[in-house]
Amino acid sequence: MKEGFYSVDYQGVAGMGNAVLVLRDGEVFGVDVRGGRYDGHCRPSATPGLLDFTVTVTIPAGVGTVMGPVALSGGLTFEARSRLQANLDYQTVPVKTEYGDIQTVVAFIRAL
Repeated sequence: MKEGFYSVDYQGVAGMGNAVLVLRDGEVFGVDVRGGRYDGHCRPSATPGLLDFTVTVTIPAGVGTVMGPVALSGGLTFEARSRLQANLDYQTVPVKTEYGDIQTVVAFIRAL
């Protein structure tokens, strides 16, 4: 997958939002418009041409999620997992979390 900046538009049962992620040396990190933070990695999948992503999402205290839960006084942290095409420029991607699935559209913005 190309290293660089990616836009992510996402939607769940309780709303929608967007984020910017950076992919560099197999590491993924970024932020969203509600103050969420994303930290994780991507690795080659057992399926040729695909990459497996695992990202820890940290939501600030008092902020709702698109899956429904609201981060209480201590905030909310959960893991999001997905599989993307290695040659991604633009792709609709389902993301799995313990609080429900999210539909995303991921698009390459620019190289680092």
